[in-house]
Amino acid sequence: MMKKQPYLPSTKRKVIKWGSIALLILFLFIAIAFIYIYQVAMDDKEETFSTSKQKTIQNTPIESVDEVVRYNGEKSYDVVFGQSEDDSKGIAFVPILKDEAKDENQEKITYVKESDGVTEEEVTSSWRSNCPSCELISVTPGIDNGHIIWEIVYRNEDERYVFESYLFKSGELYEQFKFRK
Repeated sequence: MMKKQPYLPSTKRKVIKWGSIALLILFLFIAIAFIYIYQVAMDDKEETFSTSKQKTIQNTPIESVDEVVRYNGEKSYDVVFGQSEDDSKGIAFVPILKDEAKDENQEKITYVKESDGVTEEEVTSSWRSNCPSCELISVTPGIDNGHIIWEIVYRNEDERYVFESYLFKSGELYEQFKFRK
């Protein structure tokens, strides 16, 4: 009968040492990959912002830009907040077109004065009165089927994500989507 040689303490230490090093290298690789993917995604999202600012200043009454955000609905828009020469606030919706659809005739910027509809504060206050214990995620203006809307994203009491759209002109509920847990 052949004897099995038991693990020596020094052998166990080597296995633990090399196993720990391998896990550390794997963790670092995953962390670097995650950071790289995040950076690429954010660059893609924001690469159109400067062009949208320029187009807004050239094609709308907005002369100074305060903020640019992205709205993703049926179509994607860069939403440009700014002020005109008379200090009135406005919002411009610059369509984000895919490369094959970049025909200048198809690209139409929509502009509205903030005073022509309900403000972000008004729609948020109205929403908050209907859902006081909900957690607000974001409020973004957008365009859906030709309607200018305020999109409110929140988490309700059941921890479900909810997307609600309110008409910009009246503040009435336009559409609602609830996701399962």
